Amino acid sequence: MATLGALVLSGCGVVGVTFGEPEGPEHDWDLPPVTVADDGTPSTIHLYPDPWQGAHVGRTTDGRQFFLTTPFEPGGPTWVALYTFDADGALLDATIRDVDESAEEHDRATTSLLATLGDHENGPVALAPFEVEHDGRTFGLVRGDYDGVTVYTAEPGDYMAFYAPWDTGEYDT
Repeated sequence: MATLGALVLSGCGVVGVTFGEPEGPEHDWDLPPVTVADDGTPSTIHLYPDPWQGAHVGRTTDGRQFFLTTPFEPGGPTWVALYTFDADGALLDATIRDVDESAEEHDRATTSLLATLGDHENGPVALAPFEVEHDGRTFGLVRGDYDGVTVYTAEPGDYMAFYAPWDTGEYDT
């Protein structure tokens, strides 16, 4: 899939933007096939690097996968979150830092958290859905239902929405 983004239109209004695997350097990283449980839960959700919400996804030299992102609540707090996963996509650790809305603080937190990974490279990842609590809020790739369709959203902020097929890397914003 070579699509960076496509507008999703409803009537005359833009409903969201869909992002998928961008063109760029090829990786020889094999992602495991996605299996789906009877209740619709995928074993993993594939995510590919992109210039937007997927700017910091990849692997470390020791085989861990990572996803660094910026959860937020509209009109409320903002965080920088680094999630690390084992080679099979199971969550190992979540480091969540509260930041203000300034670009400088966001950049400092991003740089600092990425440095904790050691040597790493951006590339495709396969992550199992997960939830962690921080400051009384649920963070992670959280299951929901939208008009009868199973969806996993990056929370808090519902800023990335993944849906079947789970191996495309596509998400809506």
